[in-house]
Amino acid sequence: TSFTLNPTAETEFAWYDVFTGLSLTAYYPRGYVEAGLLKKEWGSGDGVHVVDVLNAPDYRKGIIDDTLAMKVAEPMVGTTTTWDRTTLEIFYKPMLVPMMAAQSGPWGMSLDENLIDTSTFSEPTYDDLAKLTNGQIAARVKRTIGPADIGFIYFNGFNSQPGYVLDYSAPSSPPYPLTALSFTRFNLFGAEATVIAGPFTLMLEGGFWLSEDHAGTDPTLFNNKVAYLGGIGYLFADTGAYASITYHGEYILDFPGFGSVDFLQAQQASDGKAYMNTLTAALELPLAREKVSVRLAGTYQVETTGFALLPSITWHVTDDFVFRAAGRIFGAVDDSKQSIFHTWKNNDSLKLSIAYLF
Repeated sequence: TSFTLNPTAETEFAWYDVFTGLSLTAYYPRGYVEAGLLKKEWGSGDGVHVVDVLNAPDYRKGIIDDTLAMKVAEPMVGTTTTWDRTTLEIFYKPMLVPMMAAQSGPWGMSLDENLIDTSTFSEPTYDDLAKLTNGQIAARVKRTIGPADIGFIYFNGFNSQPGYVLDYSAPSSPPYPLTALSFTRFNLFGAEATVIAGPFTLMLEGGFWLSEDHAGTDPTLFNNKVAYLGGIGYLFADTGAYASITYHGEYILDFPGFGSVDFLQAQQASDGKAYMNTLTAALELPLAREKVSVRLAGTYQVETTGFALLPSITWHVTDDFVFRAAGRIFGAVDDSKQSIFHTWKNNDSLKLSIAYLF
C-alpha cells in the first residue's frame, strides 16, 4: 500500500488524490495474481514510452522526471506467469479512467478558443467519467534471447485523452460549442526490445493504434496512428555515469489538417502537422561513493521547438535520510509556435524535499 497527503484547496479528498497504490498479491508456483489500484510501466525506453498504455497520465501539476509518479493508480486485476526465459502478463481494467489535466491555473491545458467554445460546457467530474461500464484488457509476452529482451503487446481499451463532441448547427463558423466528451476505443499492436552490447543499451518501441473509427470519418474520435521510439544508452565504467538519448514520435493517419471540421485531429497536431517528433536526453552521475546522484534530463519537441529541462540532485545523507532538490524549466525556442511547454513557460520551479525511510 502507498498513499500521499498533499495540501489541497478542495473541501474533501478523492481516492485518486490519496492512494498511489493499494493491492493484494497471491503467489502460485510460476507467478502471481495481483488486484487493486496498480501502476505499471511497459516499454523499453528510458523514462519515455510509446506502448505504455495501462495507466492514464496525470498532468495536473505539469511533468516531472518520474514516470510512475505521473500515472494515475487504476483499478485492475492481473496475472504474471514466468517459464524458462519467457514472461506473460495479462491485465483486466473494469473501468475507464480518463487522463487528468488542469483546465485552468498555471498548469492549465485549455482548448483552442478559436476552434472550440467551452463557455456553456459543464466539465464532468472525474467520478462522473470513471464508471464501471467499459472493460479493457491488455497482454504482454516477453522473452530473453541472448543479449536481447523482446516483447509483444496487445491492448483493447480506450485512449485516456478525451475527444470533443461539437454542435455545428448554431454558428456558421468556429468556434463551435462543446456539448460532450467522447473516448475512443482502439486496439494497440505493439512491440518492444532492449539489447545490451557491452556498455551500450539499445531501446526500441513501436505500435499501431487501430481506432474504432478506422476510416477516420468521425470528427469526435481519434484516428488510427503509428508511434515509434529508438534510444541508446551508454554506461561509463570508470565513473558509473549513465547517459541516454531517445527519439520518439507518432504519425496520425488520414490527417485532415486545419481546413476540416475534424478539430480533434487538429488539436493533437504538432504545429499543424500530422506528425510529432521529440528528442529526450538524460545524464546520471553518481558522486561521493554513490551517496550523491546528479541527474540532468531534458526533452525537445522538434515541430514546435518547445522544451523542458528537469535537473535534480539526490543526497543520501544516511541510509535512512534522503535530501532531494529538483528543478523544472519550460519554454520554446520559437515563441510564435504553440506547445504545452510554451504554455507552461512561466512555471519554472525549484522543489526541495526530505524523506525518512522507515
